[in-house]
Amino acid sequence: MPGNDPAFVEKLSAGERPVALLAMSSPYLLRACPNVKAYLAAFGVTQSGEVAAVRAVLGEIGVSGRMPVSIPALRRSGTGCGSPRAFQSRDRKGAVARRGRDFLSS
Repeated sequence: MPGNDPAFVEKLSAGERPVALLAMSSPYLLRACPNVKAYLAAFGVTQSGEVAAVRAVLGEIGVSGRMPVSIPALRRSGTGCGSPRAFQSRDRKGAVARRGRDFLSS
């Protein structure tokens, strides 16, 4: 991740709103921003992959998968999620928002 981007993401991560980091090509991007609460490694830079990743974060589609590689001290190979609500957003009071979009617009 170039320049001041990692510091910017880390600053966002320290705030009240949750931050999801999307890695479209390399899962190792997580090393630059280890404090994000949600991380999605999509392993592709096609338009359809980008749309699917955003839809997953917004809660429109389910998420499943396992990391094919280890990221030392952060994630082990084989870890991942299988929940369609893996990126479920919460409002300021901690209640689950109906969709990620509801939270983002609040």
